[in-house]
Amino acid sequence: MSAKEWKWGYINPAGEFVIAAQFHGAWDFHEGLAAVKIDWARGYINHDGEMVIAPQFEKAGPFVNGVAKVMIDGTVRYIDKSGNFVDDGDGVFYEELTLPPADENILKKYFEAGTQSEHLIRVKKTASSKWGYVNESGSQVIKSAFKQAKDFHEGLAAVLVAVDASE
Repeated sequence: MSAKEWKWGYINPAGEFVIAAQFHGAWDFHEGLAAVKIDWARGYINHDGEMVIAPQFEKAGPFVNGVAKVMIDGTVRYIDKSGNFVDDGDGVFYEELTLPPADENILKKYFEAGTQSEHLIRVKKTASSKWGYVNESGSQVIKSAFKQAKDFHEGLAAVLVAVDASE
């Protein structure tokens, strides 16, 4: 029997993996790119799962207005979508991103729930259960199969699953 480890990948609204679970950390897509973690370093992938900015950062924020805040060698810097360092201007990182709240009646059914994002809400029935997704009516559309899950952004959601350690 092979050993398992937890890795992040990305699913579409049908619950299908479109980017294989291969990352030690994964964040939401913004402006076509998402930060991912491989071992200790963070870089950025596109919607096809291609690494477009190599993992080299200690921290990596979302892209807003074409710029992302990163930390490298303990120093906060700003990069463009090519990974080039740019002037940080006035030091403003990004505007707060807000999502509409989910219907309160739906949320009452669950132990824990995320926000409504792209017509789906991530939910967990009990403290020990796995995450899945329901639609705005509260009907389950993606089965509860994920140790952790994030909200949908740009048609994809990061989810954590067990994979063979040899992968």
